Amino acid sequence: MRRAVFSVIVILAVGGLGAFYLFSDRAASPTAEQGPDAPPRLVFYTSFGATTPQIPFWGAVKAGWPGGAGLETRLWKDLDDLRGVIMAGRGDIWLGHSEGLAQAALRGAPVCFLAVTGWRKFYFLSADPAAVDLASLATLSQAQNSPLMVTPPDSPAMAILDDVAARGGPRFVTAPHAPRQLALLALRGQARHILAPEPLVSLLLTKAPGLRVVASLEDEHAKLTGGPARLPIAGLAMHGELARRRPELARQLLAAMERVAADLADDPAAGLALLPPEVAGELGPDVLRLSLSRDMIMTRPTAQVRQEVLAYLRLVMSPADRQRLDQLPEGFWGPPAP
Repeated sequence: MRRAVFSVIVILAVGGLGAFYLFSDRAASPTAEQGPDAPPRLVFYTSFGATTPQIPFWGAVKAGWPGGAGLETRLWKDLDDLRGVIMAGRGDIWLGHSEGLAQAALRGAPVCFLAVTGWRKFYFLSADPAAVDLASLATLSQAQNSPLMVTPPDSPAMAILDDVAARGGPRFVTAPHAPRQLALLALRGQARHILAPEPLVSLLLTKAPGLRVVASLEDEHAKLTGGPARLPIAGLAMHGELARRRPELARQLLAAMERVAADLADDPAAGLALLPPEVAGELGPDVLRLSLSRDMIMTRPTAQVRQEVLAYLRLVMSPADRQRLDQLPEGFWGPPAP
């Protein structure tokens, strides 16, 4: 047990602030002494904890994008950090949550939301064998006075869970937790009912054997809405000025990511070979393969799923931001048409 706890602490620590600086320095070193005649270099901000949404991007890179330009990778440590990076105009390409990209754009940041690449993420876990579906999980949680532990604290899953309840689904008393805190509680057997994102879900399943998956939040929401069992949770955005000056670069990236996603649709685990070791981090291939077995690799240009994205943003954003969604600039929805 001590080894398992230590392993999770190390993984979560590397996935946080430590990874941000470690990966930035490592990625920057090959181009640290760029001179005036050096080729252009694009900066990609991404996350250690997001695997599936960036697989199409790395497949595009492996296929030759962005041509003669170099690529430097940096990690953001949390959503607040990502918002700060985008608002400051740092970087050229960002992997992020859809609502974070929209929030930044509404506040004047130059965001061109190229494609949605993250569609399924949140799962209910329980250590109680009697929890066989969402309804029984809610009943047990209430009877045991054991709240549903949700991570991360600012997760969009909270808004989706509220919508499930508003549509007649089960209601939960929730207790937000930081990922590291929740993981330690789970390993000690002190977290009975959990709502968490992948790949943390798969990590917990391998380190805390008493836990098991009860249901998918996206599946439960779809049962009540009648829509597809997916939500446009995350994707790739490009600096708006770069998309305006080099629209062909954006369109080439979109086309390449769509090809990669189509090739991997029936075999998501094959996408693991596309992830750089630093992005895969310390999770290991077994955890990532387990995570991908519950995920879907799909790339859709944001312009093509605009209404789906807007419906999701109305669900997860603050009331003030929802009222301003019609103020999102047209450039937010993709590069200019050829």
